Amino acid sequence: MTINPYAPPIAVDAIGYDSDGRTYYVYKTAALTFGELWRLSPTTLGFVIVAGMKCTGTSLPSQNAIAADSTLRLWEDEVQPVAMQRLMPAMDANREMGFEHAFYYTVPCLGMNLICAAAETSSDRQTIAVHVYARTEVPPVIDERCQSAFLSTMHDGTLLATSNGKRELIGPSHIFAEHYFQMPTPELYARHEERLKNSTSQANRIESTDDVQAVLQKNEGENFRFHLDRGFYVEASKAELIRLAKAGADKRAMMQTVPNARPIVTFMRVLFVALGLSWLIGSRQFFDSMLLVFAVVWVIYVVSRLVRRMARRGD
Repeated sequence: MTINPYAPPIAVDAIGYDSDGRTYYVYKTAALTFGELWRLSPTTLGFVIVAGMKCTGTSLPSQNAIAADSTLRLWEDEVQPVAMQRLMPAMDANREMGFEHAFYYTVPCLGMNLICAAAETSSDRQTIAVHVYARTEVPPVIDERCQSAFLSTMHDGTLLATSNGKRELIGPSHIFAEHYFQMPTPELYARHEERLKNSTSQANRIESTDDVQAVLQKNEGENFRFHLDRGFYVEASKAELIRLAKAGADKRAMMQTVPNARPIVTFMRVLFVALGLSWLIGSRQFFDSMLLVFAVVWVIYVVSRLVRRMARRGD
């Protein structure tokens, strides 16, 4: 039995995949710029914390390790159901605009992360559409994101990318990216076509699925090497791999005990807000009641995880 809760299925084909083994990498937040840390931080307090850690040369603990240079092609029935469900709306919208499906692919992860993507080609063969679903689980928090990007390689060696994801990390100088957060894919594609028309260089044609694979291999590889050279990606040590494998196994056990943790997460957030409001309005009785409920729910959650972990060890 694999120790990776999101182990990818057997590869049908691979982009830079070595069947004899993979090298996993963890991220080091201390290598990021303050601007990148600001864009990545969900709150001001979070930014203050990671910025302070950067000043001391320390990084946040990695929650996953990825084989960033070992992207795997997948058949449709090998795609995780949750990923397919999130990817389908954007794929359906693109199909109405004449896009053709090329293939699905994933990046092998160790820990608490799932990455799955779909690649498509436009009817004029000038643009590749990539829809990416990423899911990170650090119980009890589940972070999901699904975003699309339109890519065109140009005769002058540059890449035009138009994405509806947030601008977070910087990239190689040959990639000219624009970000329109949560823009619907039809509007996003219209903006990408406008950029192509205004470009001083012509777009390269994408004639086959092999061309799609070659473009993704080249540009994802260059992006990976860019972040590797700047120190953001670092090869994971044996101790880190063991820690992440154990964290992934514990997460899987928790998810088997509580198949859908999202309602619990939402309920605990509501309780936390209620605690804050009761403290602000000065209602001691209400505060004590909410604190008790919060404590009970948290104890039940922790005990369920411990029971499941002990059961796994017993097996």
